[in-house]
Amino acid sequence: IWGDGTRYQFTISFSTDNNTYTNVTQLTRTGTSTTQAEPYTFPVTQAQYLKITITQSITTYAQISDISVFSNQS
Repeated sequence: IWGDGTRYQFTISFSTDNNTYTNVTQLTRTGTSTTQAEPYTFPVTQAQYLKITITQSITTYAQISDISVFSNQS
């Protein structure tokens, strides 16, 4: 997540049907803008849909340029 003087709180939620979402983690990101990957981990969850919700920010915008989701489950 990117922006000037970044400080964001956000949730990551998953859904199996795109209607009912379950929050799996709430995170705070602080620091400066970056183009480097920022890995976040959370409990293994069965899902087809992912939603990231910015819940608080000190700026008027946030940008997510790329998302990759991986599982260590086979």
